[in-house]
Amino acid sequence: RAHGGYKISVHSGSDKFSIYSMIAKATGNKFHLKTAGTSWMEAVRVIVRKDPALFRQICDHVRGQFAQDKASYHISGDPAHVPAPAGIPDADLEKVYVVEDDGRQIMHVTYGSAFTAKDAAGNWMFRDRIFALLAKEEELYTQCLEKHLGRHVKGLKVKAAAPKKAKAKTRAKVAARR
Repeated sequence: RAHGGYKISVHSGSDKFSIYSMIAKATGNKFHLKTAGTSWMEAVRVIVRKDPALFRQICDHVRGQFAQDKASYHISGDPAHVPAPAGIPDADLEKVYVVEDDGRQIMHVTYGSAFTAKDAAGNWMFRDRIFALLAKEEELYTQCLEKHLGRHVKGLKVKAAAPKKAKAKTRAKVAARR
């Protein structure tokens, strides 16, 4: 409040559902819930379910990047506690790398390495294939996001903001000019 309309950013990582209502109350609902990592993990869930071979390639690459990528995070994930994806049946990949803590942390903190990896010729190794798969499986991705992010929104215990009259009037004026 001392800094005007500045919003506190709350990282959704670790699913801090129990503190959301306290944050909402303390800030007067003036906060930003950051969900990029959560959205990435739901993308990983879709990749695991729909293209386990692509997931294994991504996972093999990012496991090698984990030590470097985790430097900016305070986490306890340890690749030594998680089997390499080649030794895991397709049906168990989601459990090991999306649900369980060590695997989830490996995939979460290495998202940048997954998206920026290039081969020797300078081509994206995974990025285009990830986006193509998510576009193809948009309905499943949307369902996964709605289910998981819905838990975050529910934990906020805040009411949806009513549309502001000034904005409605402005939209009406703009529409009238067209």
